[in-house]
Amino acid sequence: SERAGSALLDDAEDDVEALLDARQAALPEPRATALEASRANGLDQALRNALGSDAAERLRDAVTRWSSVGRGALLSTRAFEGRLRSGPDGNGQAVLSVQRVGGQPATEVGAETGESSWEADRSDTVAFGSTISWTPSRLFAALVTAPAVAETGATTVPEALARTVSCTTVATTIGSLSDCDTECVEAACVEAVAALWDRVRTFSGPERASLAVTATGSATVGEAAQAVALDGSWLGRLVTEDGSFATGGSLRAFAPRP
Repeated sequence: SERAGSALLDDAEDDVEALLDARQAALPEPRATALEASRANGLDQALRNALGSDAAERLRDAVTRWSSVGRGALLSTRAFEGRLRSGPDGNGQAVLSVQRVGGQPATEVGAETGESSWEADRSDTVAFGSTISWTPSRLFAALVTAPAVAETGATTVPEALARTVSCTTVATTIGSLSDCDTECVEAACVEAVAALWDRVRTFSGPERASLAVTATGSATVGEAAQAVALDGSWLGRLVTEDGSFATGGSLRAFAPRP
C-alpha cells in the first residue's frame, strides 16, 4: 500500500494537491488557466478546509483500508483457484490454468503459469509443481475492489474514491471555471480521481511477482481408476520486489462434473 500511495501522490505533497494537479493537467483552455489562477489565490488550502481535517490523506487512507481487507482473500483456502490436467504429451507433464486469484478473475491481475509437472505413486499420492506469476499493482487494485464497493455502495473503485473525497464538496469549493459550471467541475473531479486510481493500477509497470509451488496430496480414485479428488497441502516461494518469502497452504481439488 505504500507504493500505491506514492503512485497516487506522484509529485504532490498530499491528496488534495494530487487531485487538483490531475484535474489541471487534463483541463482544456481556458479552464486550466482559470484553475491555475484559483490555486494561486489559495484554492488548495480552501479545499483542505472544506473537506476537513483528514483531507490531506483521505484518498490514501481509503485505499489502505480497502487493501487491508482485500488482502484477506489471499489467506483463504481459495487464494488460488484453477484447473490442473495432464499435458498433451503425458510423461509427467501437466497444464495448470489459474482462473481466480484472491477471488478475482486471473485476467484482472495478469496471472500466468509456467511449466507444470505432476506424478502419482502406487499409494495414490499425487505431487505436482508449477510457477504462477502476476502483475503486483493489478492484483493490488483487484483486491481493493470488493471492500471499496461494499463500503461505499459504488460500482467501481474510482466511483468509490469520488464519493469518499466528496466531489460535490470539491465542485462547490472550486466554483465555476470559465465556461465550466459546478456540475461540470464535479464531473471533472470524478475524472481526476479516476486518473489517480489509474496510477495505482499501474504502479508496478512491467514488474512481475511469482510463486513457485510444490504440492502433494492424497488422491481419491474413482471407478475408472482416475483421480476424482485431491486433498493435501502446498509449499511455495514467493518472489517480489521486496524479496523472497516462504509460504504455503492447504490444497483441495475435485474432478469437474461430466
